Amino acid sequence: MPLTLPFILDQKYVRKDIHDTFRGNRQSGISSSKSQPLIFLFTGGRGKESGYEDGWYSENEFRYSGEGRTGKMKLTSMGNKALLNHRKDGKAVHLFAYDGKSSSVVYKGEFSYAGHIFVDGVLDKDGNPRRAIVFQLSPLDNYVPLTEEVTSDEVHVEGAVRKILVNAFERNGAARAACIRHFGSTCAACGFDFGTVYGDSAKGYIHVHHTRPLAEIRTEYAVDPLKDLIPLCPNCHAFVHRTAPAMTIAELRTILCR
Repeated sequence: MPLTLPFILDQKYVRKDIHDTFRGNRQSGISSSKSQPLIFLFTGGRGKESGYEDGWYSENEFRYSGEGRTGKMKLTSMGNKALLNHRKDGKAVHLFAYDGKSSSVVYKGEFSYAGHIFVDGVLDKDGNPRRAIVFQLSPLDNYVPLTEEVTSDEVHVEGAVRKILVNAFERNGAARAACIRHFGSTCAACGFDFGTVYGDSAKGYIHVHHTRPLAEIRTEYAVDPLKDLIPLCPNCHAFVHRTAPAMTIAELRTILCR
């Protein structure tokens, strides 16, 4: 079945459909599209048989094993090199996780290369120790999940404090999706729209600004996507946070109109 962008966070896809639509290696864990500037990462499945142990290391770091089933992993191999250079090459990285069924994978979002480490003693598929490459990936904060329809009278718990090396706040994907569905993906301050400027591959690409800063909230609260969230382009989002507390959208609009 042909697919269209953007992918929907936490939705299940059939890997065959991904490759039928975007082409690329159907077997490798790192698969570059042959038709668009996209790289697909697949985690889970039978990867552990080749010594792959992927997972979250911290809130902002997902560790992903490089490709290479036997012997020492090399950064010069096709998949590893593509992931290493994806930003320079202008390619977006999308992560999928197998859900236990051979044909079904779950979309986990768009990520960016943040670094890599070498780990010695990792066993390959033949049981021999070797040096493995582990990529350090960071989720893109401005990814907008397009989940199920959310009505304006629904509430979403956000701001739940949890500890992963440091205290971090949960960001509720459904609340962000509801915000985008209501306001659209155009910047609420300057009117910039990524899809209009960069084309279909950038459609829906936008930051979501919390008008009530999570850092000021120490307990859970019910976030109203239509009152507490607003879509902003990266430039406007960065600018409103130049002050503490962040300036209001009205104040930013006044500056833009000068």
